[in-house]
Amino acid sequence: MARNSIHGLVWVYILFCVLSLATGLEWLEIVLPGGFPLGTLAMWALFVVLAWDWLRLAPRMTRRRQMAWLGLILALAWYPVSVFQAGNPALTFYGDSMPWVIWTATLLTWLFSLGVWTVLSALRNQRNSASGNSDAESGAAWRSFLSQIIEWPSLWRLVSSWHRVPVRYR
Repeated sequence: MARNSIHGLVWVYILFCVLSLATGLEWLEIVLPGGFPLGTLAMWALFVVLAWDWLRLAPRMTRRRQMAWLGLILALAWYPVSVFQAGNPALTFYGDSMPWVIWTATLLTWLFSLGVWTVLSALRNQRNSASGNSDAESGAAWRSFLSQIIEWPSLWRLVSSWHRVPVRYR
């Protein structure tokens, strides 16, 4: 129960930050001591919380867990790397900001991909548990399904049979 409530609070915070950043609320412009804008803190915390949530949901000893750890490391490094690129803690760029845009877009893409992977894995696990398949059986079924898709002779038969489909004109 506590795990689900933490997950819910994480997503409430994520939704709050995204809506605040999208609408440009005034509290985002408050400058903390040292020239650190509160909006930058919210963005950095958004990246870290999102990466932490994907890490928390990833099963142990899996590739997804390794990728989630890398996502968390990238999220934690976002602000220090951004300060290095901008040259100031307020992230005010006085020149070419394209490296920062690429860095931020890379992190967003990484976190979005982890989210898609997590959701698809959860759906697959839910489907497998509903059908009563074990992990080994579902893995074998998945490999069989993929081998049927990739099997070239049957794919060729499918493509070559398209011209035999009757077309009705009115």
